[in-house]
Amino acid sequence: MESSPQRLFWRVILGVAFGSLAFWLFKKGWDEEKTGLLALALLPAFISGGFFVKPIGIILTAPLFAFVDSVVFPKTRSNKPTLNLKLPRHYCRQSRYLEALEEYEIILKHYPDEIEAYAGAIWIHREVLNDENAAAALAQRARKRHLILEPFVLEA
Repeated sequence: MESSPQRLFWRVILGVAFGSLAFWLFKKGWDEEKTGLLALALLPAFISGGFFVKPIGIILTAPLFAFVDSVVFPKTRSNKPTLNLKLPRHYCRQSRYLEALEEYEIILKHYPDEIEAYAGAIWIHREVLNDENAAAALAQRARKRHLILEPFVLEA
């Protein structure tokens, strides 16, 4: 579970409060040479430490986790999902056209020059959803990218 800024704020406030109480008890016990106060100072000191353990742990381990993530899961600006045209075709064979259309839209977002994705999305809009405007918009988008679609895709 991630810590919210409000949760972190209260952890710090309570940690400082209990730490201050522990310091005050320790100083008073030291000055007056009372071992009971010195021993009593340990309780708020441990409570204070408990409030700081998680934030300090996060701060100390964040660079290590960032390094491991960069090695194991490298991210670059050109990092995009693998082109998978089989999934939307599979959805179409199962008559799951809206899911197929979503997959085609994801493909077109990351691979805007993929002709088969345009053809599949246009077919779904035209033949299944009877949405000629959306089909025409996709065909126009393909033309703007100078893609050549088969004539049967463009026919109404």
